[in-house]
Amino acid sequence: MGDVAKDLLSGTVGGVAKLMVGHPLDTIKVKLQSQSIPFLRQPPQYAGHTDAVNETLVAEGSKGLYKGMGAPLVTVATINAALFIVREN
Repeated sequence: MGDVAKDLLSGTVGGVAKLMVGHPLDTIKVKLQSQSIPFLRQPPQYAGHTDAVNETLVAEGSKGLYKGMGAPLVTVATINAALFIVREN
């Protein structure tokens, strides 16, 4: 395999791995930030990050943590592949 092909593959795999780890964390962050402000004496929708993870897993399964990952997956993989090629040459 040529050097460019190795860089392309390395960048793609690295980008996908980064997104697979980071996307669920970002999903939970967005759920916490976008919950509505409760009225007086009403608890918030999520008590914290672990509650948000548990509620998501119960309601949607593990797919709920990766919802909306399609477009970022293509973008991150492409950008990281290009960066690996440019930095190595």
